[in-house]
Amino acid sequence: AILVSIQISAAGASQSLTTQAASVSFLTSPLTPCPLRSEFALSAYQKWSPEVSAPVIFESTALDPRCPPLVNLQSELALRQKDLDLARTSTQEGVTYDPLSDSAWALRSAYLLASGDVAGAQAALDEAARVQALYPETSAKADLSGLQAQIDAARG
Repeated sequence: AILVSIQISAAGASQSLTTQAASVSFLTSPLTPCPLRSEFALSAYQKWSPEVSAPVIFESTALDPRCPPLVNLQSELALRQKDLDLARTSTQEGVTYDPLSDSAWALRSAYLLASGDVAGAQAALDEAARVQALYPETSAKADLSGLQAQIDAARG
């Protein structure tokens, strides 16, 4: 009951966040549940500059790397920033904690390709396609064709 009360309070607090500082505090609070942190992190990513949003998202993800939307967002940011050390860890956590996420597997494939492991990238992309086939009714599927083209080009 206490945990539910804390989460309800956090949800209520999310409605009153009007400043960037308040949003940062909310995102980096261990009392903010994963779904709310994920929602606000995506919003921060879209609204704030990468210099501001990335460190906040990384800190928020570190609170609980088992939060799939956050770890995938962190993986995407790490890949965009070419931070392969963070991308290695983050993409591995993504597929470990949510092995049925096609996005997590696609991000893992992108990391492996960026690190020069073309065979590993293909295997991860094949897993993303396999996972997508398990849930054909899902509308939010990762687009795998562009990544496949990159892998094919890397094979030369």
